[in-house]
Amino acid sequence: MKKQSGILNLLLATVVGVVMVVYMVCRTIQPAVVLPVLNIPMLLTLSTLALILKACIAPETEYCWTLAAVLAAVTFALLPWAAGEADTREALMLGLWGGVAFAIAERIFASLGERVASGRGGKLAMAATGICLILAGQCFAGILL
Repeated sequence: MKKQSGILNLLLATVVGVVMVVYMVCRTIQPAVVLPVLNIPMLLTLSTLALILKACIAPETEYCWTLAAVLAAVTFALLPWAAGEADTREALMLGLWGGVAFAIAERIFASLGERVASGRGGKLAMAATGICLILAGQCFAGILL
C-alpha cells in the first residue's frame, strides 16, 4: 500500500503563498504596478503548477482528491485574503472557484498522467501536459470572477 501524503496541498499552499508574497512586495515597492488578476485562469495556473511539482517530486504518493479540493478551496480563500489582495466576499468567491478549478485540473491531470505513464513519458511530458492544461484554461478569462 502506498503512503498517504499531503504533499500536494503543501505544494499548492507554497505556490500560492509565494505568489501572494510577490504581490505584496510589488504593491509595497511600486503601488501603481499592474499585477495579474486573480481569476479562473490564474487559479488554474497555480493549481497546475502545484500538480506539475507533485508529479516531479513525489509521483507515487496517493491522496484523497476530494479532501485535496476542499483544502485547495481553503488555501485559495485564506492566502489572498491574508495578503490583502481580496476582501471577504472576493476571498469566498476565490475559495469556491479555486476549489472547483483545482478539482477539475487535478482530475484531468491525473487522467493524462496515467496515459503518459503507460508510454515512454517522463517528467518533461508531465510539464508539457500541464502547460497544455493551462493554455486550455485561458478560455475562462473574464468568466465568473
